[in-house]
Amino acid sequence: MRIITGSAKGKRLLTLEGDATRPTSDRIKEAMFSSIQFDIEGRRVLDLFAGCGQLGLEALSRGAASVMFVDASADAMAVIKKNIETTGFQSRCRTLISDYRNYLRKAGGKVAPFDLVFLDPPYAMQACTDALCRLVREELLAPGALVVMECGEEVPTPEVAGSFEVLKSTRYGKKTGIEILLYRGKKEERPEEESVPAAESPLPKEKKHERVILPGTYDPVTLGHLEIIRRAAAEYEEVFVTVFVNPEKTPIFSLSERMAMLMLATDDLDNVLVTESTGLVIDYMRDHGIRKIMKGYRDETDLAYEEAQAAW
Repeated sequence: MRIITGSAKGKRLLTLEGDATRPTSDRIKEAMFSSIQFDIEGRRVLDLFAGCGQLGLEALSRGAASVMFVDASADAMAVIKKNIETTGFQSRCRTLISDYRNYLRKAGGKVAPFDLVFLDPPYAMQACTDALCRLVREELLAPGALVVMECGEEVPTPEVAGSFEVLKSTRYGKKTGIEILLYRGKKEERPEEESVPAAESPLPKEKKHERVILPGTYDPVTLGHLEIIRRAAAEYEEVFVTVFVNPEKTPIFSLSERMAMLMLATDDLDNVLVTESTGLVIDYMRDHGIRKIMKGYRDETDLAYEEAQAAW
């Protein structure tokens, strides 16, 4: 994996092993950037499913003003930071560990709109249409912004497509498709349906101003998991639902599938962050300033195990 052209031409980039990322091949990347080569210089760029950061770094090498790298994986972000150092673009980069929904929700109205956005989620996530909706809703696209998507077989819905003009659509084999979209602005707002008054409910409890982590393999994601996640979201200010990889076990679902299921199931919870890690829980907590763990248990054996961990 390398930078194709520009000020960092030929620089070798690290990639992340595993199924959670799928780096764009040099052949596809070269074709992609050839199509937008005159629309990069001076642009504010968002690399939303950044992986190893290669798309954002290629844009910087070709003259982009700045890049915001966002990825839900702490391991991917560590690779991105090393690649930023390798290319020497530290002053023009910002990085954030976050799933795309939480980032877009929190960035809306707080950051200047982007001129160029890369969307390259793992195949299992099927997240391009949702990300496009959120980019438009949160007003994070500048007039005339370009969105470059590598989204497998997913096709944007007509409602989303109405805000964009398809400049180019190319397929590479059965699974890989590249779409280049021009943002034309929001469609006209439709009148809201008359709302039905909600029943009165007691005032919510004040949340603790703390971070909490709910670690696990989440293989599979269960209703019990979701109940605990919702309880944590109601009680804590920021909730990390972190999928930890156990290399000694063969998973039922891939890491990207588990991440996608958790993101979908927690879509309505603003303070829940879905992340993943291949390290130790205690190290992850230390790195992210988390002092509380919340876990469920199924029986007395589980309870004894969790109590022993807590004492340790």
